[in-house]
Amino acid sequence: DRTPHLSEQDSHDLLDQALRTYRREHSAFPARVVIHKSSSFNEDERNGFQAALNTIGIDMADMLTIRESFTRLFRQDQKHDIEIIGHSACLETNFNSKTVKNIDQAYE
Repeated sequence: DRTPHLSEQDSHDLLDQALRTYRREHSAFPARVVIHKSSSFNEDERNGFQAALNTIGIDMADMLTIRESFTRLFRQDQKHDIEIIGHSACLETNFNSKTVKNIDQAYE
């Protein structure tokens, strides 16, 4: 894996510091946190971020891996159906439901 990743402790410390800075500026923690990056999250990163969220008590959080994609969504008719064209390399992890959605798996 040539993509750099954070250790569990570094992930925890990074998010903890960001959230505490947010609180100093806004006098409250955010209700929802979205963490995004251009490479995948490894287990240590997920665990560290989750631990920081648990410590502060934030229940709504998402981790997104955002990559370049040729996927385009088009409305098909009045019912607002969506058609997916191409491939997407976007991975979404929802901490609340602990589900992983990967559109690429639908095309493999």
